[in-house]
Amino acid sequence: MFGRISRHALADWHAFALVPGRKGPPSHSMVISAIGDFTRGLITGPPKKLCIRAIKFPGLPSCVRMYQRSIIIATGAGIAPYLSRAAASLPRKASAYLGRTGISRMLPEDFCDMVFAWPDLILIDTTKVGRPDLPVMAAENYRSFGADAVFVRSNPEGTRQIVSGCRELGIPAFGPSWDS
Repeated sequence: MFGRISRHALADWHAFALVPGRKGPPSHSMVISAIGDFTRGLITGPPKKLCIRAIKFPGLPSCVRMYQRSIIIATGAGIAPYLSRAAASLPRKASAYLGRTGISRMLPEDFCDMVFAWPDLILIDTTKVGRPDLPVMAAENYRSFGADAVFVRSNPEGTRQIVSGCRELGIPAFGPSWDS
């Protein structure tokens, strides 16, 4: 699920992944990375209050349930929207392209625990081995895992490359539209 926040009730709403809290429903955390002006502003100058929309909405990660076996490829904080899927009982294979130390610096410990406990997790520390050929790796993981689909969460260019590379090979692949 995703939630929306804004500094102003009537404009400039931004959506972020909601990760279930350990205290049970309706507890959750919102994962925010300093990528754009809005998020950098939240981190460098935290507001005293934020407006929230009470209605949560499903995003691309909710589509993972439509497939029996799927590959999830995430770069950096892109793993956050899929954390709620980590506890699901259907088979998933996750690939996070940021090393354990990078994830540990970026996410709180309880989130890291969720990432590291993911079955069939592949972590690649790009500072040590460089950036892999993600479309090729997606196709190889798709075939070796016997997956039905590939879900991607990366930057706009990385997402486009992986999704289009998979589709050229006849592999169902999905990523965010990046149209907002």
